[in-house]
Amino acid sequence: MYELTERCRSLGLAVQVAAQSWASLAPGADERSRLAATAAGGVLVMRSAEPEELVSLAGTRKVIEVGRKIIGRGRRVYGDEGTGRVQYAWVVDPDRVRGFAPGQAGFVCGNGCTYVQVAPYRRSPLPLPAVLPVPPVPVPPLGPAGPVPDEPVPAAPGPGGDDALDDVFGAGGGERR
Repeated sequence: MYELTERCRSLGLAVQVAAQSWASLAPGADERSRLAATAAGGVLVMRSAEPEELVSLAGTRKVIEVGRKIIGRGRRVYGDEGTGRVQYAWVVDPDRVRGFAPGQAGFVCGNGCTYVQVAPYRRSPLPLPAVLPVPPVPVPPLGPAGPVPDEPVPAAPGPGGDDALDDVFGAGGGERR
């Protein structure tokens, strides 16, 4: 499948690859990694038992880990002392991907992830009638393309004429009383 994908991409075609697991994308780890890394439109990640390779596509981010000292026994009073350090964390948490429920997914694009919930399909509670064939409507034959020579062409009233709004307001409807 990865060879077909490479050929389509070389022709400038858009390709959407779907697989049941990471291992089923391509026979080797190098091909799988190359195939996933070149997904320009992003990767849709659903529940997986081993999501580390997929979540590594989003990379890591810097987070500050904070620790504070609690003073006293049984009391939650914080002291003046504390620590803080910068460490790297996954942009997409692999444990969160392992725990996705049905319908949940993460869209990994660039160095970010958007989590989505797809609503399940539910049938309409209203009974739908069977589709009945509609009889064709007869269409009258068209006349000549231009005006008939013996028939006068009616003149349209000009803007602001006396009878311009008679068809809307009735005869004499424009007069104020």
